[in-house]
Amino acid sequence: MSSERLLHENASPWWAEHVHRYREVLSVLTGTERVLDLACGTGYGTAVLAERAAEVIGGDVDAEAIAMIDPLLKAKPRVFFQVMDGTKLPFSNASFDVVVSFETIEHTRAFEAMLDEFSRVLRPNGLFFVSTPNKLVQSPDGIIHNPYHTQEFTPDEFKVLLNKRFTSVQLYGQEYIRYKNRSGLRWKAGAALEKLLYCRGIRKIPLAIQNACMCSIIGKGQYPEVEDYSMNDDPQVLHESCITQFAICRP
Repeated sequence: MSSERLLHENASPWWAEHVHRYREVLSVLTGTERVLDLACGTGYGTAVLAERAAEVIGGDVDAEAIAMIDPLLKAKPRVFFQVMDGTKLPFSNASFDVVVSFETIEHTRAFEAMLDEFSRVLRPNGLFFVSTPNKLVQSPDGIIHNPYHTQEFTPDEFKVLLNKRFTSVQLYGQEYIRYKNRSGLRWKAGAALEKLLYCRGIRKIPLAIQNACMCSIIGKGQYPEVEDYSMNDDPQVLHESCITQFAICRP
């Protein structure tokens, strides 16, 4: 399985996007659920789920990532971490109310076996949350350029995979909405400057300077915030403009 690790202590253009996905799961938890977070990395998302889950287990195939988890997080009650292979989960059938695996199945050729395992350990009335890049937007020329991805899926391909294992699949696009439905010169200028600051060479400007420039125009820093994302169930929006596709599945 190839690694594309997001470290929780690093400022990153992708941080808010990742946390937003976990917040979507958190919004449906009632405090009674046993949750599995597979491919938990350094545990930043597991920590979000622990805000409400009755118990959450974070698992990752990378022992080094598990070792890097903040000791204070490991010490929290009802939160557990262990090294595990997603294709051979060490749990009995129907063990979890909620299973979560974000940005995982594009990193392994064994994605079919992994999805089978997620389905196996999910309880009959449970929920499975999964995300993966949208090939139509991530790799529009049909060539996978991300060296960490062994394959990518179009929305149609993704839904076929999930429908083989789950009776209900709700598919969304994770949409970047910072500038959506906002008119006016300052928002147009902010969008243009943001795009410029991501250009090769220019993006090496210290982040503090980038943030100061962006804040002077739109009152926000260069990198997205959690509220700059939304889940959109419009197939056209998903197909044309969402880099990440997000699914909620029921057995």
